[in-house]
Amino acid sequence: MLDFFASTTTPGQNQQFAVWEADYQAKNVYSPAFLLEKLEYIHNNPLQPQWLLADVAERYPWSSARFYLTEGKALIPLSDARELL
Repeated sequence: MLDFFASTTTPGQNQQFAVWEADYQAKNVYSPAFLLEKLEYIHNNPLQPQWLLADVAERYPWSSARFYLTEGKALIPLSDARELL
């Protein structure tokens, strides 16, 4: 498996292995609706058929969905994006 991950790096990269695609698509948050759309996308991503990491968003341990949907504590400290709305 390490041979495969090593083969996915690009020459000149300062890393030995690549697990994720190097495809960064930054988007400016231009409206409250856009911010909420992106939060929903992030929260629902672990539920997608190709991942099936949880049955509901707030049960995926690394998701901020627990914080946003149930006011529970997130595993990773985060800022509340709703303060920007």
